[in-house]
Amino acid sequence: MKKVVSILCLFFAMALCSFGQTDFKKPDIVVGPKIKESKKMLLERIVAYDGDGLFAVKKKSAGLLPKNPAIFFEYVDASLSPVIKVKFKGKYQGKRLKYEGVVVKDGKPYVLASGVNNKQKKRYLCVNSFSKETLQPTGEWRKIAEFNYTSQLVRKLGKFGFRTSQDSARLLVYYTEPYQDDETEKFSFAVFDADFNKLWGREVELPASMGLFNVEDYGLDNMGNVYFLGKEYEGKRSSLLLNIEKDHKYTLLSFTAVKDSFIQRAIKFEGKLAREAKIFVRGKGDVICTG
Repeated sequence: MKKVVSILCLFFAMALCSFGQTDFKKPDIVVGPKIKESKKMLLERIVAYDGDGLFAVKKKSAGLLPKNPAIFFEYVDASLSPVIKVKFKGKYQGKRLKYEGVVVKDGKPYVLASGVNNKQKKRYLCVNSFSKETLQPTGEWRKIAEFNYTSQLVRKLGKFGFRTSQDSARLLVYYTEPYQDDETEKFSFAVFDADFNKLWGREVELPASMGLFNVEDYGLDNMGNVYFLGKEYEGKRSSLLLNIEKDHKYTLLSFTAVKDSFIQRAIKFEGKLAREAKIFVRGKGDVICTG
């Protein structure tokens, strides 16, 4: 097996994703030892740093275009020396789970993983807390959400996405089905409290008067209100390979638990054509859009 050598660096004082909030100060740079790994192993995400070390997610591809790369959890100490690395394996009711992401609650990593029930045409999402010492689940997997899917593309089961509120008290789970170039995006979402109890959710059906809608970004505020920034096309989506997109506009959709409908707002960059745009949702519900 071919190996590559990597060096891990960390800006300790910059709490990009830390277990606890710290005041900003001039960062100290720590360079870890050289690590021999397969060239197919990639760093997916540094999840959190707790003062003693950091928890990271890596993925290892099995080919040039892997659909389901192997997922590994790794913990390294404060000197950035590897302590333990474990391959992710999860099962719910005897069925294998697919890794989807990690969120941190009260200093503890929680892993989100999905499964599928083809007979009932449902995707479901499970959660479990993991120990940083063993990188293994601390209990049984718990199903927290189910989403219907109507796509006939069995091999393309859609994607999950996640956002936490600014105060970390709410979690947004977003699920989108696969769609063709001449179809509008079909998506669902659910909002959870800090204990992963579902508070509310929606299966979104956009009106026919809207053009082809593609979700670009999303978020939620501390009250659990949800916001989606979408790219709305007047006709068929332009070729992404040629990067020619002059037939679109940006639209912000706002959802609350007390209303079945949503509020639609046009996002305009006066005199400019934005090729891409993102939003940041503040705790009190202010939405900052950049493009």
